Amino acid sequence: MSGARYRTSYGLVRALAALLLILAALAACGPGGQSSQVTPGPTASVRAKVVKAGNGATVVLVPVYINGKGPFTFGLDTGASTSLVNLALARKLHLPTTGASRRESGVNCATTVYGVTLEHWRVGSTSLPPVKAGSTRLAPSNQRGGLEGLLGSDVLSRLGRVTVNYSRQEVTLRSRAGGSGWRKVPIKVVRGNGGATLAFLPVYIHDTGPYAFVLDTGASQSLVDSRLVRKLHVHQLRRTERLSGVSCTTVVHLARISDWRAGKVSLPTTLVTSKSLRTSGTSKLDGLVGSDVYSRFGEITIDYAHQELLIHGAG
Repeated sequence: MSGARYRTSYGLVRALAALLLILAALAACGPGGQSSQVTPGPTASVRAKVVKAGNGATVVLVPVYINGKGPFTFGLDTGASTSLVNLALARKLHLPTTGASRRESGVNCATTVYGVTLEHWRVGSTSLPPVKAGSTRLAPSNQRGGLEGLLGSDVLSRLGRVTVNYSRQEVTLRSRAGGSGWRKVPIKVVRGNGGATLAFLPVYIHDTGPYAFVLDTGASQSLVDSRLVRKLHVHQLRRTERLSGVSCTTVVHLARISDWRAGKVSLPTTLVTSKSLRTSGTSKLDGLVGSDVYSRFGEITIDYAHQELLIHGAG
């Protein structure tokens, strides 16, 4: 994953911001849900590629190998409740299919998802547990950037604890608990059928809340429901952007948000996207906090087992 390959791939940098696959189903689940078995193994570090754009949009890419072939470029995406493989790659590798295809809804976007089984795969040199993943046709902007899939919370949660060091461009799997200098934010881990998993953050804006935001490292730009933007008088910019999701595009408004926090941790002033989430059947979702915010701190740890987000750095 050379830097030259992604230096001008601004479409890729923005590509993951609208991903909310099967979020509507998960939002209807209660907190915690069925426990996810942590797969034992040693702590391991993976060299990642952190790609940034001029507006602060940030995405984390990792090398994934499937059936001994690769590396394939996957987004490290805690906001993907189910890991995803590009349909063309799934067919090329003859991945076994599971069940019938289904229509999934995101933010003003619907796509056909096929079930596939990933049994022998790894990220870097670290083996990953077998999962039933999704497979769909990625948007052209993603394919041009070389993106072949998403490593989601269904898998990451089974590793117990995952650390993303944006400064060193490194991901640590089964990482140890943070020491001094780390600040804790309680998260709510929600699990659905088939191992689908998401983590929600309690976010406060202008001292109101908490609002339910997805902890989403795969979102290159954070997103706030437009209803909430209007209600709280968040500063809106007089322009829109066309944003690429996993398999389609949508138009979003831009807003500049300050005076907001996750738990008791203040978040930096950020240029966020704004879109109505009600129309997607995600009535219990108020937004998502993405890598544009987390990268400003330098390092975070998602502790699925103890339902905590640990943040290191000033932000």
